[in-house]
Amino acid sequence: MKTAFVISLLAALIAREPKRHGSSSASVADALRAGILTAEYVVPPNADLGRYRLLEVWIEHGDNLVVRLKGPHVDTAPRVRIQGLADTNYGAIWSERGGSPYEVWAAPNLLPETLVLERDSTKIELHKRIK
Repeated sequence: MKTAFVISLLAALIAREPKRHGSSSASVADALRAGILTAEYVVPPNADLGRYRLLEVWIEHGDNLVVRLKGPHVDTAPRVRIQGLADTNYGAIWSERGGSPYEVWAAPNLLPETLVLERDSTKIELHKRIK
């Protein structure tokens, strides 16, 4: 009886643990559940930047800007650029096998209302979600 209770309790705790396998949360929902979501940017449908599609963009811990992409895992880094941020703001890329590539940038000190992401000659403007 005690063993079943302990196993159930451990399973519940593991299920609530936010998914974090790389250098950021795996999604906006995971960052929100973990209580580390600072801001989310609205990604329009079909937000294509060449070979990449924007899936989610958010800021966590107040200083990590995370760009979740759909596209090839093998490419030059960074896959997309963010206007106003230098290459020195680029932190890391990570992905799970068969999953999305994630790019993590150092967020600007003052979080912008609008972000412009670009690749080659294509640009997409994202606006901060109002809560």
